[in-house]
Amino acid sequence: MDLEENQVFAQINPSETIAEELNHYQIHPILLDACFQAVGAAFSEEQLDTYLPVSFQQLIIHNKLDEKPFWSQVKLHFTSNPKVYSADILIANSEGEITAQINQLQIQAVNREAVLGNSTTNLQDWLYTVEWKPQPLSSSATNFVVQTQAIFDEIVPEFRQFLSQPQFKKYAELLPQLEDVSLSYIIQAFTQMGFEFTAKQQFLSQELADKLGITSKQQRLFERLLEILSEAGILQRKNQAWEVIQESIKIDSPSQIKTQLCLDLEIEAELSLLSACGSHLAEVLQGKLDPIQLLFPSGDVSFLTQLYQNSPGAKVMNTLVEKVIQKALENQPQTQKLKVLEIGAGTGGTTAYILPHLKT
Repeated sequence: MDLEENQVFAQINPSETIAEELNHYQIHPILLDACFQAVGAAFSEEQLDTYLPVSFQQLIIHNKLDEKPFWSQVKLHFTSNPKVYSADILIANSEGEITAQINQLQIQAVNREAVLGNSTTNLQDWLYTVEWKPQPLSSSATNFVVQTQAIFDEIVPEFRQFLSQPQFKKYAELLPQLEDVSLSYIIQAFTQMGFEFTAKQQFLSQELADKLGITSKQQRLFERLLEILSEAGILQRKNQAWEVIQESIKIDSPSQIKTQLCLDLEIEAELSLLSACGSHLAEVLQGKLDPIQLLFPSGDVSFLTQLYQNSPGAKVMNTLVEKVIQKALENQPQTQKLKVLEIGAGTGGTTAYILPHLKT
């Protein structure tokens, strides 16, 4: 940094983290702030007031600033108000080419205590936090809602009727085959990660996780997969360790099982989602692939929407929720407001069944 009278030349060299983000901006906000900070160097050492930038007249960007280092030239100007200064800033790249300029940046003196507080202020008071404030409910808010026992007595027979329908019976019969596909994907993933199912082989969960490169975020999933292999008779618990008890695993590959199931449209949604996720299970376990991208590829919700709206199982449950809402609100006064709290996956599957029955 070079100082001249009311003028500063500052070299600004962003960190590697910021440098990687430069091409995402015309001028990175942190670099813009660094130019503002250089204004402070133009003040004399006797200046004890605290100054903050409050406005500027123009920001002109001539070229994208995506190289480092760069230079900032600050010219400080006096105004008629001794507590207010004006500054002009030129920003240049390493070749000396002007890439941006800030005209008439206003710097104003502020009360230090008002900004920073006194020295005894708790730093926690500088942070925002969520504060839930209890609010009383209207005593008449739910007086019109039908009692749960009455709803239960009416819905249970309909639920049993749904379960007896041929389409749902076939759907229920196919679900165990989806379990076979899942198991096949688990075995495939372990094999892809380099694990061999050798009889009498013993290992600790964490020991194997480290060996296979399982990311810490997927430790619980990995432990559950070991439990599934145990339920399938492939592994067994032995004290604190696992032991392979079935060396020759006779199970069809995922593609073979899928071919057998593809003709059954009742489980098409489940099979599509299982295929999309199961085929990348090893990559998810090792942290090479974000599982959210498998569920919502490029933000597409069609996989889960198909499951939560079109699957026979989802249709039954959503229809039951719909009927519960209808029954619960059958005595709702026209002017009575209703507050609904829904906890769901965000695809709108259940909401689509409920909204038509809510009064606007």
